[in-house]
Amino acid sequence: MEYKILRLPPSLRKGLKKPLGEVFCDIRDLRVESDNLVCVGDRVSQDALEAGFYPWLIVYDGRIKRKYVGVSSVIEQFKAKLLEVKNPAGLLTPEVFRVLGEVFDSDEKYKLYIDGEEDLVTLVAIKLAPLGSVVVYGQPGEGLVAVEVTEGMRVKVNNMMERMG
Repeated sequence: MEYKILRLPPSLRKGLKKPLGEVFCDIRDLRVESDNLVCVGDRVSQDALEAGFYPWLIVYDGRIKRKYVGVSSVIEQFKAKLLEVKNPAGLLTPEVFRVLGEVFDSDEKYKLYIDGEEDLVTLVAIKLAPLGSVVVYGQPGEGLVAVEVTEGMRVKVNNMMERMG
């Protein structure tokens, strides 16, 4: 499937500040199988690994709240196949779609380093992860958000992406 660069319009920014799923204060309260877990964001990925989860995919960029903090040792030590993709802030590149498609067609564990910004990759993960997967991402000031991948959630994400295209 061919994808084009998607750009986050100002009209969609406010809507994306609203959680797409259930909000948790502590990742240890999350009840999910690690094999179906996708973590997007440095803090969420680090917390998941420290809590004993072994996610299918972690996505990180070395930043927390837009500030460069480097890659945590917990993420570096996570035994998974390392991939890297460029994805500038406010965009979703075709490469992100391609790489996540490959990840979700595989049984291997992955860690995906984003050279740029990983925030919007959450949408691609929800779009492409198998039904029943859980995508977890950070929600500044609130904690973390867990989104179960359902047909309904995919429709919602596809509608958002259409507004970006």
